[in-house]
Amino acid sequence: WLRSTFDLPVQAAQDEYAKFRVSVQPWSAGSKMPQNTAHVMLAASTHMFRSGKQRVRRSGSPNETQCVYSLEPDENRQPCQDGRTFEADLCAVFECVGNRLLCGAKVEVEYPKGIAIRASTDVLSIGSSDEVFCRKCAAPRLLPSIRLNFITENNGLLEIAWSQPVAFAEGRDKAKNFSVCHTSTRGMSCPLKEVDFDDKHVIPCTGTGGDCAVWSIKFDAPDLPFCGGLRIEIADGAVVSEDDKTPNGYTIGVLEGRKSCPTWDEQRVCHFVDGDRLQNEAEGRDWESQSVSKKQLHLQTDLDRMHVKYDLISWSKMHLLRRLMSLSYLPRCLILPSLEVDMQSGYPQAIFDYVHVGGQLYLVGSVKNIELMAQAFNFSIDSAETGNFQVKTVPAPSDALGVSAGLPDELPVLNQVLAIALKQSTSERNGESIEASGVYSRGHVEPSAGWFGFGVLEVKTGDGYMEYLGFDWHHGSDDRRLPWAKLLQSLISINFGRWAPP
Repeated sequence: WLRSTFDLPVQAAQDEYAKFRVSVQPWSAGSKMPQNTAHVMLAASTHMFRSGKQRVRRSGSPNETQCVYSLEPDENRQPCQDGRTFEADLCAVFECVGNRLLCGAKVEVEYPKGIAIRASTDVLSIGSSDEVFCRKCAAPRLLPSIRLNFITENNGLLEIAWSQPVAFAEGRDKAKNFSVCHTSTRGMSCPLKEVDFDDKHVIPCTGTGGDCAVWSIKFDAPDLPFCGGLRIEIADGAVVSEDDKTPNGYTIGVLEGRKSCPTWDEQRVCHFVDGDRLQNEAEGRDWESQSVSKKQLHLQTDLDRMHVKYDLISWSKMHLLRRLMSLSYLPRCLILPSLEVDMQSGYPQAIFDYVHVGGQLYLVGSVKNIELMAQAFNFSIDSAETGNFQVKTVPAPSDALGVSAGLPDELPVLNQVLAIALKQSTSERNGESIEASGVYSRGHVEPSAGWFGFGVLEVKTGDGYMEYLGFDWHHGSDDRRLPWAKLLQSLISINFGRWAPP
């Protein structure tokens, strides 16, 4: 539908005087829209309905309800006219797919003078012109985010929306798969996991008037999340564009629920990510059959003897990313071993968001963690000398890390400690400020002397903290590791004490 809206209530002129010129032509690469011109009638919109309840004023006269435009009005809505909104069905005069013009089309409109008349004054409308553009021709994809709409008919349906009208891909040896998972619940379960994207599970073209840009997934009501939304993942080649038969690529869409999940996990404990699982998965080994690495064993041993409460979480890399991106049931404290990730995967943004909303993140020394830290917090980081010992910066970065904090006076430089140098101590991401402060260095320098290098660094943004400890926990001597273990325990205790979010 081509909508025309006037600034004041008018009446359409009579007969031929109510016609205006519409031209279509291709404008983007790949468009198959033929060039054409037609003259169409200016007609009052048939999609205007009354909105709101009519109430009686004290004077006895009723309030006027609002007249609004809607292609899908609620039941029992009364039609109305506002005298300003007119429309024309372009699919009645031009080539369409379903109820949409072909992709890549440009629509030019010319309204002649006098096409409409101001009823109260008989003043004629002025001539004007306008142009609009249809979507560019591209492979189909799910819309990134729409409202979760569950329909009870057919034992339950979930509406999904495509970027354009699509059809099932033909000639497939095997149906492509798709998954439907909770985005934010504690378990983030997947009621549908890698099932066939076919007519047993999906109904095509369920939009208004058979619109093939809207489909429905057969879904049981008990599987709906009690909070948060649903994440839809569909494999490449499941559907093709109705325009040019281009298949979709791997695509993800989110159905946003009306009730959000709690941001924070109720437990006041740290979550210690199982680094061995992440490493074994990255190398294609069965992580459950492998022995515990020295680094992880040493770190767990030190946490135990420092009486740090923690849960060892054996999550996959993708599950960890989904948990952080959900911003729900987040662990208040997260200890990350060496984590190798694709920097384009969303991990840097997820790490930043976690800390900014109030998370307490602890990164142990590794080249991979340094790269992740640099990407997440927008710092330019180089390697730095470690010296023979790491000593406190002067003055302390904050009162919380001052003399009364009881931090170790010095830290041994064991094999391996990765000290880092920063070209600047402040940065920003998404318009939010980020500040880095050195906690330990090879000399008693100021916390802002990033050029000198730090073995322990604190990053503050929003309500949270990130602590980088340059030691990788490979050294086998419990006594030699003890100062580093005490430091980690102290930082965890201090940060729980200055916890900001509710």
